Amino acid sequence: MGTRFRQIFEDDKFLPSINKAKWLTYGACLSDLTVFAAAMTGVEGRLGKNEISNLARKCFEAAVQQTFEGDEADEVRAEIVERFEARLEQTHWPNAAIGEYAFTSSPRVLLESAPIADELKEQDVEIVTNSIRFRWRDVREQLRRRIDRDAICAEWQAIER
Repeated sequence: MGTRFRQIFEDDKFLPSINKAKWLTYGACLSDLTVFAAAMTGVEGRLGKNEISNLARKCFEAAVQQTFEGDEADEVRAEIVERFEARLEQTHWPNAAIGEYAFTSSPRVLLESAPIADELKEQDVEIVTNSIRFRWRDVREQLRRRIDRDAICAEWQAIER
């Protein structure tokens, strides 16, 4: 977009593509963060695999319900939830609790969904991937410091019973 980014965001034909990419990327970021938070909480709180999956699912569904709005969001909501469900089946929770392992979806989806030519995407793979990877570092550290794992696990186990 370069210096024309303002014009692009005012273009009625291009704006739906940007918004769809935004919601797909947001969904992937939400997925990454949810998997990490649930893994970190559940593994250290000694929840079982199914309990961690259910905790992640509940958190993800609540966030999607509260934040997805607008035509483009409605268009991709089912796809995002479906991708998350598939991800839960494949997640190795102890690895996801470590950190970067949980943050694989957002860089990939950002690259896939960006409404630009594929040859331009190929040139920026490393830059975009590293940019989003490095942004997650501080988020993970802040979450580690602030989350009350014991309280969440106790409350979740009471709900699950």
